[in-house]
Amino acid sequence: MAIQYFQLGGLKEAGHGALRPFGLFSGGVAWFQMKDNNVNDEMVFSMALGGGLKVYLSDRIGLRLQGRLLMPLYVHGGGFFVGMGPGGPTGGVSFGSTLLTPQGDFTGALIFRLGH
Repeated sequence: MAIQYFQLGGLKEAGHGALRPFGLFSGGVAWFQMKDNNVNDEMVFSMALGGGLKVYLSDRIGLRLQGRLLMPLYVHGGGFFVGMGPGGPTGGVSFGSTLLTPQGDFTGALIFRLGH
């Protein structure tokens, strides 16, 4: 079996110096591609959480170190409720899912800044 991830997300940096920590989140789908023709492929919702550090060696060149946790999920359902009682209004949201085969990765990259 091969697992392919197709996600969109965002990254948020902290700081303005030569060392800049960051966090990231992405969401999309995971495709479980089966090698056995007798077993069907499956696509499920997936998300990833991660973080890392950007290290700028100069104004234009740096290093990026990153780790992520990739989480394909079977979604069982969700709900929303609103109520009124003697204590006042109340509300909430619920979401049910099962985490399948969590995976992680660590990456390193070169940063080339083209403009300021």
